[in-house]
Amino acid sequence: MLDNVIKDAFRDARKSFGLIVRAGLIGALVGFLLTECSGFVFDGSWPSRVFVHFAALAFAIVVGYAASLTTGAVIVVGGLRSATKDLERITRSAMGMGGHYRTVDSVVDADASHSSQGSQHVG
Repeated sequence: MLDNVIKDAFRDARKSFGLIVRAGLIGALVGFLLTECSGFVFDGSWPSRVFVHFAALAFAIVVGYAASLTTGAVIVVGGLRSATKDLERITRSAMGMGGHYRTVDSVVDADASHSSQGSQHVG
């Protein structure tokens, strides 16, 4: 069982890393092309000045990094959500579907309503 967990973890990490790198490369390519095309439109001649090429390179790095960071954040949030659902499923199966579930659910609901009332009361 532990071997399967380790294999799944490495497979998921490899897939996630691939998605992040791909998003970064596509973002960098789009940023570079947009800046070069904008330089051609504003400058009116081809090849553009050296400043346009440096600006395109800098913008490509920024857009690629932003795309990678966004993709990584989306993957992490999805993983956390999946882990939370798995923990909830495991907890429910361990507790059974009897009266214990309702007791825990009512405690959580009572705590949530108590904390919301406490945030409105000042003084």
